[in-house]
Amino acid sequence: MHYTVLVVGPEPYKQLANFQMGGLGEISTPPVLEILSPAGVELAGMFGEVVVKDEKTGKFGRWIHPNAKWDGCELGGRWHNILKLKAGRSGIPKAESQPGSLDSSRGVLDLEDKYRKLFGGPSPVPEQKAGYTAQALKGDIDFEGMRLEARIKAGNMWDEFHAEGVINGDPSEEESGSEGEPETKEEFVLGRETFATSVLLHEGVWHEISDAKGVAAADNHNLTEKEESAWRAKFKELLKAVPDDALLSVYDCHK
Repeated sequence: MHYTVLVVGPEPYKQLANFQMGGLGEISTPPVLEILSPAGVELAGMFGEVVVKDEKTGKFGRWIHPNAKWDGCELGGRWHNILKLKAGRSGIPKAESQPGSLDSSRGVLDLEDKYRKLFGGPSPVPEQKAGYTAQALKGDIDFEGMRLEARIKAGNMWDEFHAEGVINGDPSEEESGSEGEPETKEEFVLGRETFATSVLLHEGVWHEISDAKGVAAADNHNLTEKEESAWRAKFKELLKAVPDDALLSVYDCHK
């Protein structure tokens, strides 16, 4: 599963390393041996991971950190147009922003490209759009422009759902919506207009959206409207405290 991580501050690739399944970073929790299926062993080899034999069981596995969050990560990736720049401002050139081998690590994203070349199918990575980036100083990002674009997108989504019958368009039924779900188009739009990624990594703390049971968004597609709205509100407050000269980097991570 792919999800977005906003990293605040310099050397974002080093910050992310502390949460890698393979353990490039210095995590205090001792690693554990995850036993893999035969297919998993083959896949791990394709990703360049070190596979070891468990002397007790004779099975093969890989060392992981129990609190690790990702096994593949790339700056921008599928979301390299996620940040809208203010007029006359520029993002950070990718070649300058990604020293080191962490980005596209473990071959996860590169492997997907190989699969597409072999079996066909469109690339999930969109074309680069002028005026958009995945990495820039906070003060160079047009958050108001992003909010307006999100409102338009959400409004169009609502209209399409009603037109296709996915959501019943009868006003009386809209007013009796289920708990936590939007009852009107404006509520639906308001719940989506605030910019947020699935994770915000700031000062070593991994803040992530999760449901009422604590299941993270990277492992759960069934979040309610109420849970998503609560996360967007929290994300907005966390980002508000970040100074305008701070570097913001959005990564496409895989788990």
